[in-house]
Amino acid sequence: MTDEHLIYLPETDSTNVEMRRCLAHNPALPHGTTVWVDYQSAGRGQQGTCWESERGANLLFSTLLRPQAMPASCSFVLSQLVSLSLVEVLGDYLPAVTVKWPNDIYCGDKKLVGILIENDMMGADVSLSIAGIGVNVNQTVFRSSAPNPVSMAQVLGAPLDRRTLLDRLVGKLVANIDAYRPGDDEAVSERYRKILYRGSGFYPYFDVLAQESISAEVVGVEPSGRLTLRTDKGEIRHFMFKEVCYMI
Repeated sequence: MTDEHLIYLPETDSTNVEMRRCLAHNPALPHGTTVWVDYQSAGRGQQGTCWESERGANLLFSTLLRPQAMPASCSFVLSQLVSLSLVEVLGDYLPAVTVKWPNDIYCGDKKLVGILIENDMMGADVSLSIAGIGVNVNQTVFRSSAPNPVSMAQVLGAPLDRRTLLDRLVGKLVANIDAYRPGDDEAVSERYRKILYRGSGFYPYFDVLAQESISAEVVGVEPSGRLTLRTDKGEIRHFMFKEVCYMI
């Protein structure tokens, strides 16, 4: 990643919000532009959850993506491509890197990366996407109520150079988005299915809608992002985000 595509700030409220400010000032910001900070005072996760990060220890960034000819109805494909990109890079450093549906990145049974994607539409297509990403890199003590965080340094036993990792991650993100073509959806979904956390076998879940614990296996993920599980009794159940919980 060249420096002209990188906007570095010591601190901001949220890198996604900061990217919105940059776009308001310059709507023509190029594909791959990345806001990177050492600290977020109001970092956000999915559904308004908070993201804990020690100042200067981790990677906190948002990358502007401008996919070509991606229908709005296929926006979950973009989420899959972001997840795939992170797993492909982080898997070079760590063992057992997977994506916990819909898009948390796990190392073993612990959360390594949080992702918050915001899409803008133009007509029937995604015009731009802001991929907000928090990677636990060098933090070794976590103080929030998050149940199972882990950092790369904890797994590897040594700190990593954040800028080198950032360049690799953004480079892979841009390359995978650039390689996407209409009609690739099934192939992308198959790649995503292969790297799912607990992608094969029966595991415990909590069905939020039915308010009951179940044992189930993953059948697949629909283009909309809906997760399909088969219970150990043979029942097929479908879930959107927050309608089912992994019991870890």
